[in-house]
Amino acid sequence: MRTRQVIQRLVAALAATGLLISAGPVVTASAAGGPNLAAGKAVAVSSTNGGFVAGNLNDGNQGSYWESVNNAFPQWARVDLGSPTPIDQVILKLPAGWGSRVQTLAVQGSLDGTGFSTIVGSTGYTFNPTATINFPATTTRYVRVEITANTGWTAAQISEFEIYGVASSSGNLAQGKTMSESSHADVYVASNANDGNQASYWESANNAFPQWLQVDLGAAVAINRVVLKIPSGWGARTQTLSVQGSTTGSSFTTIVASAGYNFAPTVTINFNQTTTRYVRINITANTVWPAGQISEFEVYGPTSGDTQAPTAPSNLAFTLPA
Repeated sequence: MRTRQVIQRLVAALAATGLLISAGPVVTASAAGGPNLAAGKAVAVSSTNGGFVAGNLNDGNQGSYWESVNNAFPQWARVDLGSPTPIDQVILKLPAGWGSRVQTLAVQGSLDGTGFSTIVGSTGYTFNPTATINFPATTTRYVRVEITANTGWTAAQISEFEIYGVASSSGNLAQGKTMSESSHADVYVASNANDGNQASYWESANNAFPQWLQVDLGAAVAINRVVLKIPSGWGARTQTLSVQGSTTGSSFTTIVASAGYNFAPTVTINFNQTTTRYVRINITANTVWPAGQISEFEVYGPTSGDTQAPTAPSNLAFTLPA
């Protein structure tokens, strides 16, 4: 009985000092943050009325606006973010001098621009002159608002269509970690891809796709973004690749499906947060050279939460009381 009480006291003491080993990473949700992701991106609309064109939606001028044809609901406006991106907020504006009105709309998302799913169901929003729509983080490329009613005019009207992403970015988790490869040409080895020097690079064997490049993060951690680079002086090229993950280094699952990415010279690939140890890019094509080419392979995780694996405490000692 005395021994059991001593052990219980030891466990309580360890818990109080934070030395008990965590069962895994603790992740908390991030709020919308960062720059307006829609700024300068391609926009499209279902229709326009006169000179109130789609380009007014994200020109940074709240005084200009898009307006659809009149008396013809539903109407929509869409922003192409360029690649799948985690987002959790849309802000819609009207010109500052306008009277308040309610527009009924839904927020939709798509990865390919054709098949859309509902992010936020149809609801009436008061524009006075701004409507802010928050929602759980979702990853999408195309963001569309579908408008079905407007109490102030018989058309859809938006002056600024802003989109914000999940505030996230740890340091580069791949920096200094172990790299491996399917093959390399000449002196262009895998370790060049995380040496912090964008001028050095990995290149696979030529004319032998597919090829892969992999980083071992050392332990399973939460990640949500991969940044890939080629040397800054090189011409733009498209490399077709997928992002894969594994906790064992032997069996890999797809994090981001294969797609063509334009390296000019940097590519950013955002995705839903996932926990993995090994991160691999599998390259199947390159429009400029018949090999995989990467100068820097960077991996990032969420700012909040634990992005380092738990470790056992060391140098602990316990003396059984007499």
